[in-house]
Amino acid sequence: MLAKIIQQTVHTTKPPSNFSLKDDQLLQMLALRPPTAATRPPTPESKVTLWDSQRRCRVSGAAAPAPKDLEAFLRENKHMQVRPPPARNPNPVLLYPPRRRALKSPP
Repeated sequence: MLAKIIQQTVHTTKPPSNFSLKDDQLLQMLALRPPTAATRPPTPESKVTLWDSQRRCRVSGAAAPAPKDLEAFLRENKHMQVRPPPARNPNPVLLYPPRRRALKSPP
């Protein structure tokens, strides 16, 4: 059984490639650079979160303006306000406080 599996495996694998690179081709490949950062889409950090007081909702992500366009955007949209990041509460309120276990009395 093992011999049959080995025989099938040997016959179904690809033959080794006879492709070879010339030195100048290898140097050209090594000289390739990744695309510049300008072609990448904007990250969420590059957007300003706003509050729409007419619709009473938050505007963030792709719908929010970039920091460089913020002043012009706010001039055109008087009902929008810059929303500050949420404040971190050092003592958060638990909606469901942990249950207290009843103490077992000794027998």
